[in-house]
Amino acid sequence: MEDDPGDAYILERHLRECSGLCSTVTVYGSFAAARPFLADSDCVLLNLSLPDMRGDELVDAMLSEFPLVPVVVITGREDEEFALKVIHSGAQDYVLKGSYDSMILGNIVRFAVERHQLTTELRSVNRRLAASLAEIETLHGLLPICAGCKKIRDTDDSWQEVDVYITKHSAVTFSHGLCPACFARYRDEVTAFKPRRDEGDGQRPTDSAGG
Repeated sequence: MEDDPGDAYILERHLRECSGLCSTVTVYGSFAAARPFLADSDCVLLNLSLPDMRGDELVDAMLSEFPLVPVVVITGREDEEFALKVIHSGAQDYVLKGSYDSMILGNIVRFAVERHQLTTELRSVNRRLAASLAEIETLHGLLPICAGCKKIRDTDDSWQEVDVYITKHSAVTFSHGLCPACFARYRDEVTAFKPRRDEGDGQRPTDSAGG
C-alpha cells in the first residue's frame, strides 16, 4: 500500500526484478481500497502515511483485521524506537524508503513470509499445548470423591463413576476386565455366562427312555 506514485513505481519495479518472488504485484493507494483484497495476499508492504489512515492506527487495523498476512512496514520515518514498536506490534520487518535495492527488498519479503509462517505454526502449537495442559490440570489437586460409592463430583456438581470422570477430563480410555481376586470372587457368575458345549450345535438331545 503506497499512495505516492513515484514510490509505488520503485517498489513494484524492485519486486518484479526479484527472481521467483512475486507472480503478481498490486498497488493500492489507501487502506480502504486494499481492504477487500488483503486476506488473499502473501505479503503486504505498508506505507504508514496513507490518505485515510496512518501510523499506529494503520498498523493496528492491518494486524487486527488480517493477522494471517505478513506485513513489512516501509516509511521515510527514521525512528528506531518507532520501528521496534511496530515490529513488537506484529509487523515482520521495517524498511526505510530509499535504503534498499531489489535484492535487499526481495530478501526482506522472503524472510518476512517465512518468519510469519513459523510464528503462526508456533502459536498453533502453543494453543494445543495450553489445551492439553488444561486437561492435565483438571486431574491435579484434590478430587471430591464419595467415601461410600467412590464416585467423583464433577464441576457441574454431578457425581460420576471414576472411569467416566477420568475419560471425560483426559485422553485416557478404559478397558474393563477382572483382576484375579475379583475373578475368584465372581467365578460362578462368569462361568454361568459361558455357553454349554452341547448347546447351539443344531442337534436334538437323545431320549434314553424311548425309541
